[in-house]
Amino acid sequence: MSVRATTQVEALRQASPYINAFRGHTVVLHCAQAALSRHVRDLALLHQLGIRLVVVLGLRQTIDQHWHGAGLSAPRFHQGQRITSTEAIDLIAALNGQAQATLAAALSVGLPNSPTAGMRITVVHGNFVSARPLGIHDGVDFERTGVVRRIDATAINSILASGHMVTLSALAPARTGENYNLRSEDVAAETATALNADKLIYLLDHDGPQQDGTLLRQCTPAQAEHWLSLHPDAPSALAMRMGNYAVRHGVRRVQLIPAAIDGGILAELFSFDGCGTLISGDGYDAPRAARERDIPGIVALIEPLQHSGVLVTRDALSVSTHIDHFAVVERDGRIVACAALFDYGDCAEFASLATDPRYRNDRHGARLLAHLMQRAKSQGKAALFALTTQSVHWFLEQGFHVVDAEQLPSAKRTAMDLSRRSQVLWQPL
Repeated sequence: MSVRATTQVEALRQASPYINAFRGHTVVLHCAQAALSRHVRDLALLHQLGIRLVVVLGLRQTIDQHWHGAGLSAPRFHQGQRITSTEAIDLIAALNGQAQATLAAALSVGLPNSPTAGMRITVVHGNFVSARPLGIHDGVDFERTGVVRRIDATAINSILASGHMVTLSALAPARTGENYNLRSEDVAAETATALNADKLIYLLDHDGPQQDGTLLRQCTPAQAEHWLSLHPDAPSALAMRMGNYAVRHGVRRVQLIPAAIDGGILAELFSFDGCGTLISGDGYDAPRAARERDIPGIVALIEPLQHSGVLVTRDALSVSTHIDHFAVVERDGRIVACAALFDYGDCAEFASLATDPRYRNDRHGARLLAHLMQRAKSQGKAALFALTTQSVHWFLEQGFHVVDAEQLPSAKRTAMDLSRRSQVLWQPL
């Protein structure tokens, strides 16, 4: 088998659990029309894999490109939002109609050499979103700019259940019959919330939210709000804000993916690491108490470190016997880090810390330490100690200090293997 074929087989194996997990689930995806052609084949593939897909098209760039050619006066904005005049609404309506037709046509191509060969994809677009005027703010009349009043979740779910794909635009009617221009990111978030979607995805026209010069890979709602307080005008701020809103209102996970990444949607959904930013309200990557089903994963993590002499030998039976002492970090069904807390009267031992080598830079060790330190405090422990042969500096960075072995509880001194010449790290609680 060639290297390429081997890589493809391995990628398929890695994707298979996610394919099964997402089948029948609802995903709302926001995509700018300018990026649509790059991802249309992947939208078709998601549909064929049984994902209930709602696509919200964003036309901000398209509207800007056609604005002056339509003979309209210079566009006006307030608080970062477009003021839509009555004469501009006709242009926006025409562009929305063209965008919907373009998407439907792209998903209807059935030639043998096309991405949708052999597929039958019915795309349904309708008046599932109703609007109300944004009104006057700070003395500024937003005219025909509106906000979401209601999402017809019942109708959308009925269409999705029939095996069709739903597309939405940011143009919606009010009760008066007039159309209003909405912000497409808002439509996506409100739709995902109304449908109680499993995922909301924003395809970004930039590199994604940055932190310390690198991509912010994952965050909780509280962390997202902190990031927004530091970067209120960042290119990703609107998607981050609306994604955070969706998570706060019941959407389990929101993912922000740079649209420039070819296959970015598939990489984010069907690979272990993904390629974007995740906002999750379910404690994603948060330490938790270990369970019986975690034993194989814990053993797989600590075995290599035992063989190299970094950790004291602890076989599967020992882990099983002491499973209540362990805490783990689980990611998509895989244990990526573990540690244990053992009781020694007035103090406790922090032990068996192990992290999957691919995630050594994700601070899982520090999170596990904080988690077990809190557990020790709740048990009334006065101090935490650890024995190590190779990780002294890491413990020093976490606030421990080196002490003589005589400071250890007598039960630990009696049981420890002196031939390992472990250093003793200590931290009062």
